[in-house]
Amino acid sequence: MLASTDISQRPLEAVAVQNWVTILKPHFHIEHEVPGRSVRGKRYRIDMLLHPKFEWPSGGRHPIGFEIKRPHPSIAEFTKAVGQAVDYAQAEWQSRSAPQPLRVYVAVFDTYTDDQRPGERFFLDRLAGRLNVAFIRPHPWRVIDLRTSGERRWSLNGGPSGAAFSAIPKDGSR
Repeated sequence: MLASTDISQRPLEAVAVQNWVTILKPHFHIEHEVPGRSVRGKRYRIDMLLHPKFEWPSGGRHPIGFEIKRPHPSIAEFTKAVGQAVDYAQAEWQSRSAPQPLRVYVAVFDTYTDDQRPGERFFLDRLAGRLNVAFIRPHPWRVIDLRTSGERRWSLNGGPSGAAFSAIPKDGSR
């Protein structure tokens, strides 16, 4: 059975979405429950498309998808969320503010903090970035960070950063 696409049927997720909207709205224009389609024609719906109110360091205001998941108490749930983000990063999204379908980096909130060796975490971050997946992570003094390939691209208190990041997903040779 598929999960309901009506967010009111998922009360815990509805609260999480509202909390994220409060945090992100000063920095992004937010589209909710955006429909998309996989390369094989499967229909998806992503929680949010975040259209930046700022320019990325390499120019442009390309949006980022954000799929909200509850905190990941296990590696199994965390990798399931990352797998979904990889699928979503390959989909085309029907943004109301774009004339044609968009492909986007997809961010998941990463609270999985098992005692991983730093090398393993670095490998996961780099691989996810190559697959057009970003992580939004809590941070001690920047509150939250948006990271791809282990590098900070945006933070709540510091704004955009990271040379050459445009938020446009890459294909083929990387």
